[in-house]
Amino acid sequence: SGGALSFAFVVPSWERVPFHHQLCRSAFLRGGAPLRLAAEAHGFVDGAQHLKAAAGDRLRVSSFASTVGVLQTAAAAERWPVDAALYSRLSAAFAGALPSAEAAQDRVRRG
Repeated sequence: SGGALSFAFVVPSWERVPFHHQLCRSAFLRGGAPLRLAAEAHGFVDGAQHLKAAAGDRLRVSSFASTVGVLQTAAAAERWPVDAALYSRLSAAFAGALPSAEAAQDRVRRG
């Protein structure tokens, strides 16, 4: 229909699984190769964040490397370009979600 549609994905870097191959080779993938984040280089908000009493308990180091990419129509690619600068900002944002060393150790102690 020519509309500007943009879809961002963040998935585990399980490169041998069909979904990963399909996303990374989609005709709608923009910005060249997707961003790859090593497990220890990024954190995320735990899925049970609504059950966490302290804000520090919400963040955790990723268990797996992650792949981040953007699928877009041509109209969306013109409106919201995906480039190295965007991937750099995203990488920094994911690194900013790493818990402090103290919070990570506390989480390990508590199980």
